Amino acid sequence: APPLPDRTQRGKSSPPQGEKSRRIRTAFTLEQLQVLERSFQRSHYLSVLERHTIAAALRLSETQVKIWFQNRRTKWKKEQLTVQRAFTPALPPLSSACRPLCGPLYGLQGPPLRLLPTVPLMPYRSLASSSGLHPELNKHFLKAQCGV
Repeated sequence: APPLPDRTQRGKSSPPQGEKSRRIRTAFTLEQLQVLERSFQRSHYLSVLERHTIAAALRLSETQVKIWFQNRRTKWKKEQLTVQRAFTPALPPLSSACRPLCGPLYGLQGPPLRLLPTVPLMPYRSLASSSGLHPELNKHFLKAQCGV
């Protein structure tokens, strides 16, 4: 690859055919920035008429005003996120008691959550049968309901 021209030549030479030339960055004056900032404080979005009026008053193109507002909105949004993060408390780390709840459904690996003790499956018996509930279920039911 041919060496790049130094800075003094880069700005003076015309770009090779087929390449776009880069626009020079606008250096806003203090007065222009004050007017733009005041306008932004009133409204973060300009109507076509407001943009035209500001551009004419500041001797800028409407595109320059439009881009300045786009960039200022982006800066404002970043500032808002920083403020939100500063006032949002950090979440504490998961305690060991909570970890079983964060199983495969939540993207973390761990043993599956057991809500009830395992009870052997028994053939269905109607409520009219002698005991009604399976003895294991009956024991857990009484323990949960009555503390027995």
